[in-house]
Amino acid sequence: MIKTDKKDPTDLMILYSPSKRGKKACTECRQQKAKCDAYLDLSRPCSRCVKVNARCVISDPFKRENKRQRLSNLQQEAEELRRKLRASQSSENIHSSPMAMLTAAAELGEHPTSNGPAAVHLPSVSAYPLPHAYSSSQEARVETATVRRNTEPTTSRTLNGVTLTGEEVDDIFQLNYSQNPTLLTALRQSISEMALLTVASTAAPWHNIKGLLLMLTWPFPKDVNYPDITFPLSGMLLHIAMQNALHIPMSSHEFSRVKIPALSEADMIRRSELWAHCIIVYKLTCVCKGQCANPLVNFEQDPGEKQVLFHKIDPSLLLKVKCQEIVAKCSAAALENGMRNMSADQERALDILLRNFESQANDLEAQVISEDDKLHTTYCRMSILALHFFKNHTLVSTGCLPRIVNTACAVVEQAEGLGRRLNAISTAPMYVSFGVLIALVSLLRILKSSASRGIDAERAKSCLFKGINLAKQMSVGSTDLAAKTVVILNQLWHSTKAFRKSDGSEYTTLRIRSRLVLSPVLDAVWWWRDEFDAQYRAMLVSQWEPDGVENSREHVGATAHAPVCQVERSEPLFDDQFLEDFEWALGDDSIFPLMEPYTSAW
Repeated sequence: MIKTDKKDPTDLMILYSPSKRGKKACTECRQQKAKCDAYLDLSRPCSRCVKVNARCVISDPFKRENKRQRLSNLQQEAEELRRKLRASQSSENIHSSPMAMLTAAAELGEHPTSNGPAAVHLPSVSAYPLPHAYSSSQEARVETATVRRNTEPTTSRTLNGVTLTGEEVDDIFQLNYSQNPTLLTALRQSISEMALLTVASTAAPWHNIKGLLLMLTWPFPKDVNYPDITFPLSGMLLHIAMQNALHIPMSSHEFSRVKIPALSEADMIRRSELWAHCIIVYKLTCVCKGQCANPLVNFEQDPGEKQVLFHKIDPSLLLKVKCQEIVAKCSAAALENGMRNMSADQERALDILLRNFESQANDLEAQVISEDDKLHTTYCRMSILALHFFKNHTLVSTGCLPRIVNTACAVVEQAEGLGRRLNAISTAPMYVSFGVLIALVSLLRILKSSASRGIDAERAKSCLFKGINLAKQMSVGSTDLAAKTVVILNQLWHSTKAFRKSDGSEYTTLRIRSRLVLSPVLDAVWWWRDEFDAQYRAMLVSQWEPDGVENSREHVGATAHAPVCQVERSEPLFDDQFLEDFEWALGDDSIFPLMEPYTSAW
């Protein structure tokens, strides 16, 4: 017989004399309420422990555990281990995904030390955690995010030979950053390539999506050396978000590769608001490119889920979603009505449609709670009213011109107010610059027509000049779209041929009719090209010599980069890239002609 101290139950086996302990079972069998034969041979484990390969111990202090409680404890331990594993993987993926670097540091407070993309730490982008966050209701979130942000210093970063100190990395994410204007050009290509690679990234989609939102809301200035990728990026953004079930957060578990618990209320709101931002940015990009977004985003699987989603997001954000939905539906309805060659009946039908959608935009103004909301509703109404320019027979008689002028002036005035609040209008989101462009082209077209007699011409003229000054302030380079827009508006304003037939009579309709809200802008560019681009091209031809082809090309490049303020009306300024900026298709040598010829007899 082996005697042991009862106070130490951790020995491999505790044996008692059969007369003292009777037929006591081992701890494993007692836990399972199974028959135990350990008492038959005290030197060996019981047959059941041998069978299941368990440790056979007899212990008086043992108390049987509740199975459910034990299972619950194990589940909690397993969940904690999973959480730590996900956090570790997320940290690794952040380092491996360039696009995720744009947002991860601000949310996680991490400051990687390895050399990687320059855009790592977002000290002041947290002030705009998601695009279009100019409302006062979200400023409180800014202060909260700032307090939570890690106070460790940002490390220096290197991206394709461009090195930034930690202080420069911090400064570049300031909305009013102006210390080094060359960084936009230096970082543009590398960051754009990172954005395109996001579709194959293994990083957390939350970071990738927010990074794309930043790029599409504040896109890089147009550059003659690189194509504009905002439109394909917007589609990629939408599909990445859908692939991760942001459009139906209530059913996110059905899109996961592994079984996941139900989302908390906070997660539901976060995913719903992120999806709302994706919709806003995607539809705004479509409008700016003259495309109709509705066919690609009309995928409401369950109206009930849509209502739940809309009830969870911020009211200001919901207002912006509704604004873009109205513009998309209006564009689709106008296309269905027909816009290529409209009869008088079609024009009257279009007028009824536009009045209906304009009324819906006016109704949204009752929900405005901030200046940012007001700018969105005004922009929405401007996008609808711009479609009136497709009319020819009934443009004046339907009485839409005063409403167009009033709305265009409101866009310019509100954008001017936004510039004062931001201290720099060049940091405004893309939709602001596009809204101002639509408003200016509308004012210019009306002011140069005889119909201007029935409107507030003085206010319209004043806002036109204010808008041109705003465009100058929006420009971040002498060759970007805003700078070229200033030159076009200046030259068309002083032109005696713009929007006129060869006999001097008014040309009231659009010649560009397939680009929806963008059509009036492209039409104005075409009028500029008729008068000024031919002179420019003739000047280039006259300068060519048999052995001077390369010199001519150098001259084109030099003039394209000349400051706007030094350009005279007769000097060559624009190359083919200028017209490509306005979405013209280019051939190898020149621009393709219009699909339909136009004459002064129109």
